[in-house]
Amino acid sequence: MTNQSVPDSDIHLVRGPMGWGDDDTTPIDKRHDHESRLFDKLASDMPVAYRARDSVEVNNPMMDRLRKLHDSKGYAADSYDLTLIDEMIYGKRLTWLPQKTGSCVISNTFRPWTRRALYEVVIKGDAEELLGRNEFSTNNLSFYAPFSYGCGRRRGNLKGGDGGWCEEQYESLIKDGVILCNNGKLLEILTKLNCTADKDFPEPQNDSVYRRFQNWEFLDTLLPFTDFRLLESPRVTDIDNHLALNKQFKPMSVCSGIAIHKIGQHKDGFPIHAQNPRDSWAHCMSFQGYFTASDGKVYIRLSNESWGPNIIYNIPVEEVSRWYSRKLVTVQAIGEIDLPDSVPLL
Repeated sequence: MTNQSVPDSDIHLVRGPMGWGDDDTTPIDKRHDHESRLFDKLASDMPVAYRARDSVEVNNPMMDRLRKLHDSKGYAADSYDLTLIDEMIYGKRLTWLPQKTGSCVISNTFRPWTRRALYEVVIKGDAEELLGRNEFSTNNLSFYAPFSYGCGRRRGNLKGGDGGWCEEQYESLIKDGVILCNNGKLLEILTKLNCTADKDFPEPQNDSVYRRFQNWEFLDTLLPFTDFRLLESPRVTDIDNHLALNKQFKPMSVCSGIAIHKIGQHKDGFPIHAQNPRDSWAHCMSFQGYFTASDGKVYIRLSNESWGPNIIYNIPVEEVSRWYSRKLVTVQAIGEIDLPDSVPLL
């Protein structure tokens, strides 16, 4: 099935490009070993960035609005669904265009990064500004994704092909920061490439342009203009830590070989998903919170929105716990982001 908008009952049938790792022939367990070794080195070199920060519970009118939206979905009290943040603010879910190449490591990371930024500014009320205001165009809520993808791939010495590593992508977000879609030097480059239509931000719709950035072209020209680094990115290795971070509205990228299929329909009306043992996806998705159904059962929201606008799976918490215990996933959280400072009112 194509990645056009499909009914919730059929989202498990959508199949899109994948690109976790450097080589399709590398076994999945070896990919996890690579990610684990890299994390250990990065966390040793820069422990402050890879350590979870304490968070204070937020109670304000914006959080009340988000809670009411949870209630309207039929969720029980213990629910923290990050995919509702943009719906609360804009009246709809942000639906960036599907990935066209094997860029999942950034395509399914800039989305939760942006939801985390929305949480910090609009709901938590930090004295910061968003990167922009729009879903598309140069005044974009997100950063220019192919530049960040190129930075992450260069850190992993990946040139040619489409794939990338989770840990090196996060190393770039932490150390390089990101570049605004309206940066003058970036627009100068993109104008020459005839790639400045509104829908070319945050991801260009020209595959050749995307690949030029991911294969390191233009990086050194643009790195002096980067900012807004990821300040907090703990690795997640068990379900208890996972749920605790979700309660702090911290989403996570998840790289794995897990393919998803539908296993049932809940009495509340939503489809239930789990690992498909007869398939494998070397792919990056993102965990974006969880909700508690009317019967008290907990479901993790696994976003695969880089394949389509509503591709979000509902995974039983016991299933995700099994993934952790069997070391089937590499999971990196998006915590505090150093967003632009607000200009104080005099």
